Amino acid sequence: GLGALGASLEADMQESVLSTVWLAGGALFMVFVATSLLDGFWQDLLALGVGGFLVYLSLLSIPLKRADTKNKVRQRAQELVARVQEAMQQDLEDRLAETAESVTRVVAPLEEAALDEIATLEALEEERRAMAARLEEFQQRVATIQ
Repeated sequence: GLGALGASLEADMQESVLSTVWLAGGALFMVFVATSLLDGFWQDLLALGVGGFLVYLSLLSIPLKRADTKNKVRQRAQELVARVQEAMQQDLEDRLAETAESVTRVVAPLEEAALDEIATLEALEEERRAMAARLEEFQQRVATIQ
């Protein structure tokens, strides 16, 4: 969740800061050791230049590590969003299935009653036709009697 994402971001930032501090500190320590061991001015100046360059590189690594951390956070956030969307989609499908089942349960008796009414109407229509045919037959008999 978001708590794990925040903890991961904090751990990555701490790691970035610590590695930068260790690299810069190590460079300064090497410069101190090199200047104490070397005797000449130019050698000391070279050691200071190399040490300064290493400190500069350690400071340059901060934006790179920050960008890497941002990419990790972005990726984890996208994964979280995908999981949330998947859970929401599943919830939607479950609720739609429940609703469809509920509607089917409510409509099934009504549909059955409608089919029964249609069958009754068809039977009554057949009976009406039979009576109409008998009536016509009686009318023909009456017409022949007169």
